[in-house]
Amino acid sequence: MPVRLNRQEKINSYLFKKYSPDFFTNLFAIPDIVHHLFWKYMDSSHPHYREKESRRYLPLIEDCYQTLDDIIGKRLKMIDEDTVVIIMSDHGGGPLHRFIQLNRWLEKCGLLALKNKHKGGSLSFARKLMKRLLHYAPQSAIDWSQPKAFAGRSSEHGIYCNLKGREKDGIVNPEDYEELRRTIIAQLSEITDPYTGQKIFEKIYRREDVYSGPYVSYAPDIVLGFGNNPYEPGDALSGGEIIENVKSDGFSGMHRPDGILIAYGNNVKKGSALHGAAICDLAPTILYAMGLKIPSDMDGKVLYDIFEPSFTDKHPAEYDKTAAGKAEPDEKELNYTGNDTEEIAKRLKSLGYI
Repeated sequence: MPVRLNRQEKINSYLFKKYSPDFFTNLFAIPDIVHHLFWKYMDSSHPHYREKESRRYLPLIEDCYQTLDDIIGKRLKMIDEDTVVIIMSDHGGGPLHRFIQLNRWLEKCGLLALKNKHKGGSLSFARKLMKRLLHYAPQSAIDWSQPKAFAGRSSEHGIYCNLKGREKDGIVNPEDYEELRRTIIAQLSEITDPYTGQKIFEKIYRREDVYSGPYVSYAPDIVLGFGNNPYEPGDALSGGEIIENVKSDGFSGMHRPDGILIAYGNNVKKGSALHGAAICDLAPTILYAMGLKIPSDMDGKVLYDIFEPSFTDKHPAEYDKTAAGKAEPDEKELNYTGNDTEEIAKRLKSLGYI
């Protein structure tokens, strides 16, 4: 993995030196891979921790972070005195011990039903195969004429109500929506880990308590907050337990709400801690640092506490009264001119893509 990091940085450095852009960003995905797959080697309290394996792999993991540290050191030598460097993660990390299979739980509560569900008896090969397919394709396995609620994909951390007039096969009347949502939230709040007795969820939200803006209707009706608890939703549907241990060869680490944010450079405070920052604050803060106007409808706030008061006092944030615009542009806005196409092709060819 250090080899991959150094190869990536070689490309980054080349592009930075060649084009000297006003704004330059790049993503190192290795720390994310390390925390998802190798957490068990760094955490002696993890159910799949093995001391012998840890002694073998821990030096390799540390080498990845040392390589990143070296890359940052070299990058700082490349910048001038007017540059601001921001190092950030899109999330934090922590252990993953167990999955909660939400669709199984909904089925047990009578809120969801499967197609062609067979109980008892022996299964033919074809039926066994179908059962395995249902396990990994929950959306296609649901009998949509019956469910009052269903879980989204694991990464959504949410549950949808099968609302009439919104969902294709919705059966929940609008007047019953809030009561159904309250009932599901109340019952979810009582779920505990059968191995430890710990509550699974730190907090459960209505979607409007988490999201705002014109696209809230696309979000799950119920949003699940695990906080720092070592759980994650699963995608399985048929068979098995509601609470399942993670497999020894799968993910052993998962996301946490608090990531990292480090700033360095021109007009940045030295040696101070920052509190209350959110990921959506980065975009307006970067625009502010570059002296650019911030779209009036942009989420987040400027993190003034990053900068020296002598700078912020003289440079208030400027907002563009014209909104940033729709998330989905019209087709005519996507049309390229011949020169645009030629320039894009030239860039892709220089990078070795074509």
